[in-house]
Amino acid sequence: MIAVLDVDQTLEAARELAAVYLSAFGAPGYDEDPARAEAFAKEQLPLHSQRDGFKFVAARSDDDRIVGFAYGFTGQRGQWWSDRIAETAPPRLYRRKGWQVLVPDLGWGSALYGLRLG
Repeated sequence: MIAVLDVDQTLEAARELAAVYLSAFGAPGYDEDPARAEAFAKEQLPLHSQRDGFKFVAARSDDDRIVGFAYGFTGQRGQWWSDRIAETAPPRLYRRKGWQVLVPDLGWGSALYGLRLG
């Protein structure tokens, strides 16, 4: 089941989301460590949840565990991803503030790999 979480629900689920983050991004090729997953839950997610247009969706198992997630927000100049885009995008594509919707993380627990869910 896919559930839309509001900001409070997202932050309340931070510990569970850190575990999914580590399962997804600790996999070979990403190689994130537990400290990075904790930073995601305690620093990155709270910061991003305050951005314009923040939306968060969670995939839940039959027993209501979060097994995957995606979130995004409207990017603005002065934000890391937005500034990286502005450095490389042709100027005509980056004239307006807030034109892009960023999806900084899309994570599925490794147990879901190969199940063709997304």
